[in-house]
Amino acid sequence: TKIKTTTAEDFYATSSFMGSSGFIIQSAGNSVITPTEGDSVSASNLTAKTLYEIGVRRVSGSGTVYIVY
Repeated sequence: TKIKTTTAEDFYATSSFMGSSGFIIQSAGNSVITPTEGDSVSASNLTAKTLYEIGVRRVSGSGTVYIVY
């Protein structure tokens, strides 16, 4: 129903941004994605422009990541 774009920041999915259903990496940069449960993963280890159906708790770094709700 909505998409939040994160770029060059330290974004925490709290408040109205809780409850994501996935994410898409536009450009990895040095971004690190932390799921709602489990270990963090470097965005450069994942395929860009692919929908990953994993909830997101935090995105940090310089890449562009779309969080899908």
